[in-house]
Amino acid sequence: MENLKDLERRIKVALDRISEGLEHYGRSQDVGAAEKAMQAEINSLSEQNAKLSALLAELEQEKKTEAEELQSLYDQLAQVLNNSDQSFEEKE
Repeated sequence: MENLKDLERRIKVALDRISEGLEHYGRSQDVGAAEKAMQAEINSLSEQNAKLSALLAELEQEKKTEAEELQSLYDQLAQVLNNSDQSFEEKE
């Protein structure tokens, strides 16, 4: 998950750099094709960033759900162990 966060950060940095490049290219007269290509790249990276963000949110939810399930299992185990201790003490 840490890799996804790092990748998301790197994509955002790349988008910022591309946006800055578009501003500087805007002053040039030979912008047409280069600007379209850069805008297409921005759109692609934005879409990829959105997908990664959604995936990250989904993975974090799964992690939370698994942690809750694990805690529930630990609680059940503790209850069983406490009950078995009480049964053992009653037998003595």
